[in-house]
Amino acid sequence: MSFDAAQPSAPKDEVRLHLGGLSEGTRVLSSKGLVRVEKLRTGDRLVTRDLGMQTLRLVTERLVPQGEIVRIDPTAFEHAEAQKPLAVAPTQRILVRDWRAKAMFQKTRALVAARRLVDGELICIEAVGEHRMYSLHFDHLRIMYAGGFECGSATPVSRMLGG
Repeated sequence: MSFDAAQPSAPKDEVRLHLGGLSEGTRVLSSKGLVRVEKLRTGDRLVTRDLGMQTLRLVTERLVPQGEIVRIDPTAFEHAEAQKPLAVAPTQRILVRDWRAKAMFQKTRALVAARRLVDGELICIEAVGEHRMYSLHFDHLRIMYAGGFECGSATPVSRMLGG
């Protein structure tokens, strides 16, 4: 299954580093079952929506002294298998494949920064103190399962290295 339609839209000449970020404690679907994001390491295999098991090439961790997170209620998306809210960086891309994709992009699915989905009810911005965020990198953009939601991976390693 190709995810070209889910590619984030940006000018062709624009190359940006996308980290997004999953909050500490988020459970990610791996070959070993659900694993807390902070326990993942380079070489672990994660289940992806687009290509099944894929090898994790890099895990980046950053301590954010204070800022904002987007908290997504488990009922925000019909297709989500979440049982509790997901806390992500405002730039974390979420795969949207419901009425929002059609309304926002005239597509059946789209990768959308969490902050663009804020509705003040099921998807809210919250101010937080010090917190850890984790970004998961593969060889190519992938859709992974994090916290019961479908999330986009961070910038592929080859693109980070200028390849």
